[in-house]
Amino acid sequence: MPVPPAWTADLAGGLSLMSSPAVRHLHREGRLTPVRIPYSELPDRLARDLRPALAVIAGRPAAGGFRLGLEAGYAVLAARLAGEVVIEADPSLPEVPDAPLIRRPARIVGAASAAPDAPAIRSEAIDRAIGAAMAALVPAGATIQCGPGAIGDAAVGALEVPVAVHSGLISDAIAHLARRGLLRGRATAAYLYGGAPVRELAASGAVALRGIEETHDAARLAALRRLHALNSAFTVGLDGSVNVERAGGLQMAGIGGHRDFCAAAAG
Repeated sequence: MPVPPAWTADLAGGLSLMSSPAVRHLHREGRLTPVRIPYSELPDRLARDLRPALAVIAGRPAAGGFRLGLEAGYAVLAARLAGEVVIEADPSLPEVPDAPLIRRPARIVGAASAAPDAPAIRSEAIDRAIGAAMAALVPAGATIQCGPGAIGDAAVGALEVPVAVHSGLISDAIAHLARRGLLRGRATAAYLYGGAPVRELAASGAVALRGIEETHDAARLAALRRLHALNSAFTVGLDGSVNVERAGGLQMAGIGGHRDFCAAAAG
């Protein structure tokens, strides 16, 4: 199990947009309350009732400020809206060409440790079977969004046609897709998840790292050519309802961009 971040020891209460194995105990203990907001609606909410008092952002030192590396997410929005900004200067972050640059004056602290690679995603036979069935539905020249996890990676790994990528998150699977010559243009994403393969892909200029105000914007998604959303869920109802947040009574994740991309792909 992942070791909980040190700051969680003193956390008395707060709101969260996502969850992870390292902080799920905070949801279980009632110290974190999930806020169920699709990412397309988050820019407006951050500017209003969820306006941050403090934004802590990891950035790579660069000319004119600090350039984002593994994630853009809502960092640019938070840096603009927060009462105070703290930059965690981390030279180990990938050097992603034209990634957003944080220019706002801020308090600067050194990173406690180098940004680690994400744990490898291991798929089982059932994941690969589902992924292959999903990949078979994607035509050549489509634009794909890929949800995180074993099934999403398996679907990307099973693709045999060239595709464009516009996703909330991209993993090593997209880097392997590029190595097979099946990535059309640059992959657009708000987050990078993985190890050396996705870092190298980003450093090569093949990734457009953008904030959610671009990656999840409803109008931009609606304009994407032949968007295919490749996602998974914890449970799916017979009426078509989808649960992507809770399993076994525990908060496992958040809405993120699931609704945004599925709605755009279905439109």
